[in-house]
Amino acid sequence: MENNKRTSEQNKAFHLLVKERKFDKSKVEKMVLHYSGGVTEHSSELTESQMAALIAELQDGIQKSLNRMRTKINQIARGMGLIQGNDFSRLNKFVQKTFKVETIFKLPADDLRNCITALERWKQQAAKR
Repeated sequence: MENNKRTSEQNKAFHLLVKERKFDKSKVEKMVLHYSGGVTEHSSELTESQMAALIAELQDGIQKSLNRMRTKINQIARGMGLIQGNDFSRLNKFVQKTFKVETIFKLPADDLRNCITALERWKQQAAKR
């Protein structure tokens, strides 16, 4: 049985991911309990391999969340005519002007949420006209 406790690098990565996902203490404790095999709710008591598995799941969850938001942006933009076939230039222009980055793939999570909100508002305003 492995006794190597998590590393300080893992600890930093874990807490950054938890913060990014905005998990509350209860959610974190449940995840730690699951990855510890029901042994503990305290991340400090996880082994290096347990923490690695937990970090991988958190990273995967973040990537899936980002992909869902990008998909939603694409759906809204297509519905508004900002994307024609494989031409994303109008959407990219909107993203560049509004968020000062080249494409939605360079937007952090908070800006992806803001982009969805902005496109939905734009769509609603256009529908009122």
